[in-house]
Amino acid sequence: MKLKQISLLTLLTGALFSIIGVIVPFITLQNYTSQNGAIGIIGGADTPTYEFVVFRIMNGWPFVAILFGITLIVSALFCLIFSKTVKNNCNIKTTALSLGLSAVGAAGLVCAFLWFSIVSFGEMSKHPIEYPVSILLGIVCFFAFVVLIALYFKARKINWSIKGFCIDILTSVIFLPTFFFAFSYLYNTLS
Repeated sequence: MKLKQISLLTLLTGALFSIIGVIVPFITLQNYTSQNGAIGIIGGADTPTYEFVVFRIMNGWPFVAILFGITLIVSALFCLIFSKTVKNNCNIKTTALSLGLSAVGAAGLVCAFLWFSIVSFGEMSKHPIEYPVSILLGIVCFFAFVVLIALYFKARKINWSIKGFCIDILTSVIFLPTFFFAFSYLYNTLS
């Protein structure tokens, strides 16, 4: 019963994040409208204008909110539909470790992409702080990833099941894009 209540709460939270991520850009778009509710850009009433508001003006956080909401909704629906399987094969510790693996993996990917974009254009001298920090954080993420994998297998060995292992892998994979775009948003906000 507790799993279903938590899943319903997660489902509602995911819906709230998705709704906020969709509605706030429309409200912001209304602030950029001129008289009679028209946008002061020729042809600016469709998807490109919405994307401009989301990614340029709002720096992409509504997209992260929508992605986080969708991820929570998918996870909650899975737990509601397959609640017996989740109760029998998963526990909080292994799920938390799989989420940690996803977060550390996403942070490592952001660092790797940042490093690659700096190196591929030969701009190491233009980024005297970002270049070494991306390498250092990438290495830290790699070692944290290895440690979390070891901790995961230690925790999973206590309650070993193929279904639980597969569910934890799917949890990591589903949350990876959300963490990746959240860390990319944080990087763009801080730089």
